[in-house]
Amino acid sequence: MRKSTKLFIIVVILIFLYLFNAPEILIIKTGKLTNQSLANSYILSSFKIVGEDEGSGNGNNYHFQNSSSSNFGIFIDTRDNQSYKWVLIGSQVWMAENLRYTSGKYITDSSQWADLGDNNYDAAYCWSNNEQNNKQEYGALYTYASAKDVCPAGWHLPSDSEWKTLEKHLGMSSSYADNTGWRSSGSVGNKLKSTSGWNNNGNGTNNNGFMALPGGLRYSNGTFDGLGNNTVFWSATEYNSSTAWYRYLKYNNSEVNRYNYSKNVGRSVRCLKDF
Repeated sequence: MRKSTKLFIIVVILIFLYLFNAPEILIIKTGKLTNQSLANSYILSSFKIVGEDEGSGNGNNYHFQNSSSSNFGIFIDTRDNQSYKWVLIGSQVWMAENLRYTSGKYITDSSQWADLGDNNYDAAYCWSNNEQNNKQEYGALYTYASAKDVCPAGWHLPSDSEWKTLEKHLGMSSSYADNTGWRSSGSVGNKLKSTSGWNNNGNGTNNNGFMALPGGLRYSNGTFDGLGNNTVFWSATEYNSSTAWYRYLKYNNSEVNRYNYSKNVGRSVRCLKDF
């Protein structure tokens, strides 16, 4: 059977499943990043993986084999049926989009956001610049209390150490990884940033598929900043009771900033696959 015929049949099946809301069916598409072709399609029935290159798992504990045929794909969060691209970078599987799941109190009012504490229980979220149409592209901005448990089962908020693993895989030297502030080693920020969407020609190379977009942040006083200019990702690692580590990318800097700050700042979440 010709490849085009196979692809047509797969598309028809997917449309049928979507229209009729087939129960307990998830789709993961996998392929090679080198040519962006979807080489294989795997159907997960009752959350059990079926596929010769994928390994297997039950429940929400999916296992992805470190294989050249499964460098990227699609994950469906069954809590709200949102789909997310994922990408294999080194030994880690990262979501290649910011999380959009709604967790905690939805707050648009600046004064209400400013009343949130630097703690582990004032869970809140919003959309960038309080605009609902930013949800799909940039995901939600979460307080730490919301971010620490927001990833779906089988995924988690990456620790500071797991961010370092990513950075070192992309060329940051070990001697720089533990530093704070802008760490001038390996131009890792450019490698993480998307190839479009950043202001003032601040785009990156995205040669690993991470696709960081400039969703901005929300300060602890409730004001927004940086849409189009920067993005800030939470880590799960606390520095002390009121702050946690983060990663910061900016349009006019090729590196990655590592620092810790208040837990009531609204930042983006990238989930990492459990292994």
